Amino acid sequence: MDNLPDSNLNSSQNSAIGLLARIYWFFIGNIFLFMLSLKIAMGEINDAFVGNLLFGITVVTLIFVRFIDIKFLNGQTAESEPATMTDWRRYTLKLIMISIAILVLANLSNHFKLLSGI
Repeated sequence: MDNLPDSNLNSSQNSAIGLLARIYWFFIGNIFLFMLSLKIAMGEINDAFVGNLLFGITVVTLIFVRFIDIKFLNGQTAESEPATMTDWRRYTLKLIMISIAILVLANLSNHFKLLSGI
């Protein structure tokens, strides 16, 4: 009987951590990438290296948090089914491809000053 409360506590902690992980990789991290790409495109970050580095670190943390979510926190797909490592690989590939495209466009926009008047 002594293990039952610990087990419930552990389960509730995992679900709370899982919720935070899902909020980060599904919502907050992507919003940060969007805002960062706008700042890069508009030239609001003085050092392009720093902006690109922050963008890359954010992509890596999104991939890592999604991995932890699936591997240890019972992550699910959009259809509410248990997510697999195949889902993680698909997510990772899509995220990297889209992120590279966005980062290239943001840097080109900054280089050619396409958004400087906005």
